Amino acid sequence: MTSPVVVDGRLTREKLLELLDLAAEYPALDYKRELNLDDPHHRYGLLKDLIAMSNTGQGGYVVVGANEHGEPATGFAPVRAERFDSADLGQMLARHVVTAPVVSSQVH
Repeated sequence: MTSPVVVDGRLTREKLLELLDLAAEYPALDYKRELNLDDPHHRYGLLKDLIAMSNTGQGGYVVVGANEHGEPATGFAPVRAERFDSADLGQMLARHVVTAPVVSSQVH
């Protein structure tokens, strides 16, 4: 089965809606209901996903704040935008791999 996820590097609101409309996770798309980077379990889960996506050679998207069907997750603390700075995420990842992939983030 071919994945419908098109990894084109866009991080626009339109791209977010496109990813949510897929309503399912794929190797290049992971939804996370919540992501508290202060929690080691959450942090290493994100690192695992980013490394796996990087290893495909294509990359991918992690959408925070959506359940496994791409629907808005409710009842969780709001995302702290300052915790999702691209440079900080890249440095966090670089501590665990030899060659860190490029990490870009956008809060909507």
